[in-house]
Amino acid sequence: MAIERGRIGFAGLLLTFAFSFAGCSGPKAPEFGRPEVAAIQKLMQDFAAGYNAKDVEKTVATFAGTAVLFPPNRSALRGADPIRGYYRTRFAEGATDLVVDLKDIAGSGTLAYASGTYSFRNRPESGIETRDRGKCMWIVRNMGGGRWRWEYQMWNSDLPVSAPETPAK
Repeated sequence: MAIERGRIGFAGLLLTFAFSFAGCSGPKAPEFGRPEVAAIQKLMQDFAAGYNAKDVEKTVATFAGTAVLFPPNRSALRGADPIRGYYRTRFAEGATDLVVDLKDIAGSGTLAYASGTYSFRNRPESGIETRDRGKCMWIVRNMGGGRWRWEYQMWNSDLPVSAPETPAK
């Protein structure tokens, strides 16, 4: 019986040592709390302000240089230049009145996600005004100094793709 207790004690000591060592095995990730959530909310405000002002450069400045954009009903865009071209075209098509309602922001260390819903309008100079609404998911990275940038941005429309207009006969 004494030998059995000794084994349990030794095993317990080994587990304690292992857990202690695991806790010290590398640098701890920075905390993710209210300041980080506030910074990501501010990033969203800056993005929406640039979008609604049709300011391509202000909009693109919210993205990391190697960001990937997954717009609704379109192919993925990788990097600042394709993303810049996408927003330049969107704004020329009349995209405006973006509203994003972030439901969740969470993260660990320098990486986070934000998700929620969006709506916007397209008011082209000529043609019919359209609206879109849907879900969005963004992956955000702290680039240092508290500067958060979109690394991946995905928009998923709740509306069906509209059929192309058929020419009148």
